[in-house]
Amino acid sequence: MVGASGDRLILATVKSFFGSTGVKANEVMGKSGNIKGYKLLNNQAVRDGVLKAACERYGYKPDQVEFRLYGGRFQSDANEEVIREWAAAQNVGSGPIRVFNAEEVVSLVQEMAKHKTYSDSPSLVAVKVLNFVNEKLEKAAAKRVKTTAPKARKKYLPEPSFPIAIGAFVRSVDDGFEGFVLGYSTQNSRVPYVKVYDEQAGVMKVRSTKKLTVVVEPQI
Repeated sequence: MVGASGDRLILATVKSFFGSTGVKANEVMGKSGNIKGYKLLNNQAVRDGVLKAACERYGYKPDQVEFRLYGGRFQSDANEEVIREWAAAQNVGSGPIRVFNAEEVVSLVQEMAKHKTYSDSPSLVAVKVLNFVNEKLEKAAAKRVKTTAPKARKKYLPEPSFPIAIGAFVRSVDDGFEGFVLGYSTQNSRVPYVKVYDEQAGVMKVRSTKKLTVVVEPQI
């Protein structure tokens, strides 16, 4: 990925890895595994050659060029920490290689999506739509709480707590089904359940919160 502004050129390797094991430290650092997938970062000859060619093609000085790694999912928190330490010790272009995870990217996009000014960006429009729908769902849920009496529960069942917020993007640890949490499902059980919607497939399923992993927290 290439990004340019008046005084800075960004050269980035982007790895999403959603639905897989994630970005691995040994591969990023060029020690083992699929090291070729990160040769822009770990191969000295490649990154020096790319830096030189980019400067010549786009008209930037080497100290205006920044190398980055965007990782949607890392193999573990420990792997991500090792990668960040390694990247910070590198010196290419303007300095260290910068590393960004999904949370950082989503937070920035969410902040940009708050602006009312129109932006011709599919990503921002998608986030604006999700925010709009979340607001509608929350208002509808609040209205139902005010107008509908809660159903009686059996005495031996305690009132459940709901640890997963509406709008969170979750994945089932049993079958891998993933999507956005649209609301809670009334179940005669001690275990809370939520409604999970896969917008790509247009399918909604009910899942126990104990069987779900939160991939991305809602940013409202």
